[in-house]
Parts: sequence; structure tokens; C-alpha cells
Amino acid sequence: MSEKVNENNNYLLNKNQLSFSTVVPWILFLAYMFFINYSCRALIGPLLVFIEADFHIDHVEATNITLLQTIGLSLGIFLSSFVLAYLSPKKQIVLSTFGAGFFLFVLSFIKNLFLMKLLFACMGFMAGLYFTAGMASISYLSPTQYWERSISVHELAPPLSFIVTPLIISGTLIFFEWQRALAAMGILAMFSSLVFFIWGRALENTIPRTGMSGVGRLLKEKGLWIFLWLFALGVSGEFAVFSVLPLHLSIERALDQETTNQILSLSRLVTPLAVLLGGWLAFRFGSIWVLRYSLFLQALSLFAMYCDNWVLALTGIIFQPIIIACMFPSVFGYFGLYFNAKYQTVVLALVAPVASILGAGIIPSLLGQIAHYSNFQISFLVLGIFFILSLFLPLNVNSGNFK
Repeated sequence: MSEKVNENNNYLLNKNQLSFSTVVPWILFLAYMFFINYSCRALIGPLLVFIEADFHIDHVEATNITLLQTIGLSLGIFLSSFVLAYLSPKKQIVLSTFGAGFFLFVLSFIKNLFLMKLLFACMGFMAGLYFTAGMASISYLSPTQYWERSISVHELAPPLSFIVTPLIISGTLIFFEWQRALAAMGILAMFSSLVFFIWGRALENTIPRTGMSGVGRLLKEKGLWIFLWLFALGVSGEFAVFSVLPLHLSIERALDQETTNQILSLSRLVTPLAVLLGGWLAFRFGSIWVLRYSLFLQALSLFAMYCDNWVLALTGIIFQPIIIACMFPSVFGYFGLYFNAKYQTVVLALVAPVASILGAGIIPSLLGQIAHYSNFQISFLVLGIFFILSLFLPLNVNSGNFK
């Protein structure tokens, strides 16, 4: 173990002399683990249609399953920074991915709605343990001058997940019932965690907890609350819309399931390139510039999805995930500039659970509630208003405020 610690310390001393091409293979491997982790959670969106049908539940109860999963996720994220004091980030990534895969595999055999809700919450909890460990490992692996690029590579995982998960489900449905998609993803996650444990590279040291005085100072920083809201908006645009879109397309737009899954995948086909473009734009013009334009364009795309005209709505569906993918690197660019590395794990532990509950739990549930009494088009309109109002946030703060 001491050899691993010494190896990590030597790497930290010399990493800023390394080229980006030298470290990118390790960051790509980490991004793959994030992809697996995210896919375990993203499967629930395309499956809500089948869960509604099999368990005879309405939109509200179906979207409440995503809320329970997100509550588990948020609890896992919150506790992950405390676990880092006892487990190294690498071990925590392995534990998180294996655990999420295990619960998905068990879920594939469950026929009881209460047990399904409970196990989705447990799966979310295990997946949540990844986040701070993953970000700590990016800080460890990435030379300081390539932070935005490293974040962009890591953030390829969610858009790729949104492309692949509907295809996994469509492929599974050709031969099997929808539950087998859960089993396949669970087996892949458990296998990937073992491969990463043997060959992956991440921080091997444990991370001491930040004292309560440091937390008190953080809570007084307006930058923390701005980051929280931007993070929550990003998650809602990325995850909440994806979760309810299958219900909107199949029920309100009367599309068959195969067409719905094709639209879900095709609409996210270029989002990995959009993430890279977002990282380049943040490097070229600054994170604040990208954030302002992304908030405005995201609102426009959601307003288009509100329209009855199918051409306008489809245009919004296609551009909505592209814009949110372009925005995400700048959200973390803002975070990386504002907070010193010493405080980044505790900031994530404070912000990510709340942002996840808002963006992937409460907002999807709110969209479901609105759709229950009206339709999903109105819910997209309401979400677009949130993005427009966010243009008035005081984003022009000095970088490095909290050291």
C-alpha cells in the first residue's frame, strides 16, 4: 500500500510536466467508468413506459420512482466525501460501480412494485458513491493547465449513455422482456468494476475530511449557491427531460416504442461532440460566456418542445440535449475556477446531492405532476422559464474567490 501512496505522490509532483496526450488514456478509462455508472441510472427513463404498463401506475407514480432513485443517489453523493476518508477514490469507484450493477441485476427479477422502488433507491445510493471519487481522480490525473479538457472528456459519459441506453433497450426487446436490459447492464457494470480495479488508474490515497469551520465558510459563499443552481439546471436539462420524454413521445405524440427510442438516441447522437465543443468554447471565450448563451438557447429549445407543430417540437427535441451537453463543461469550469482543490470534494459533497435531488428527482416529479393535470408540453414550457430566469444570476464573480 505504501508503494501505491508513494507512486501517487510522485505522480502529483510531476503531472504538470506531462502532455495531455500522456494522461488522456487514463481519463478516458475513468470516463468509461462514469459512463457505466450513469447508464445504470439512465436506464430508468426509457423503461418508465413498460413499468407503467406492467404495474398499472400513472405518470405521477412512475416519475416518483426516479425521485426515489435520486434520493438514494443524493445520499450516496453526500456520504461519498466521508467514505473517502476511509477508502481511496479508486476503491470507492470500484465499490460504487459493482454495487450499482449488483442491484440492477437483482432488479431484473423483481415483480413487486414496493421492492422495485426500494432497490432503485439502493442502486442510486451505490451509484452516488462514484461522484466525488471520480472528480478527485480527475484532479489527480489531470495536469492543472488541462483541467477544462479533462472535464470535457469525463463529461462525454452522460451524453454517450443517453445514446446507448435506448439502443440497449431496443435491442433487448427484440429477443427478451424489458427486465433483461437491467440484468445485462448489471453484469456489464460488475465486470467493468473488476477490470478497473486491476488495470485502472485513480487516486490511491484517502482524503481527509474538511472541518466544520470550512463548511461554514463555504455555505456563506454566493458562488456555492450559484454553482448549486447551475448544476441542478444542468441535471434537469440532461436527466429530467430524458426521463419523461419517452412518456411524452409514446403517449402524447402517439409514437410507437421503436420510433421513440430511435428519436431518443438520434437526438443525442452529436452530444459527445457538443461536450468537447463546450470545453473548447469555455477555454476560448470563458465559462461565463458559454453559460449565458447556453441558458438562453436551452430555454428556446424547451419552448420549441412546447409547440403543437411537430417540426418545431422535433427541432427542440434534437437541439435541447446538444445545448445542455455544451453547457456542462462550463458549469464545472466555473466550479474549478472558484474553489481551490482543497475544498472541491467537500463542495461537491454539499452541492451534488441537492442538485441531483432537484434536477433528477424533484423536477422530473414536477414535470410528471404537471403532465398529470395538463400535458408534458406545459411542463417543458415551465422548465424553459427556469432557464430564462437564470440569466439574471450574478455570474461575473472573480475566479479563485474561495481558497
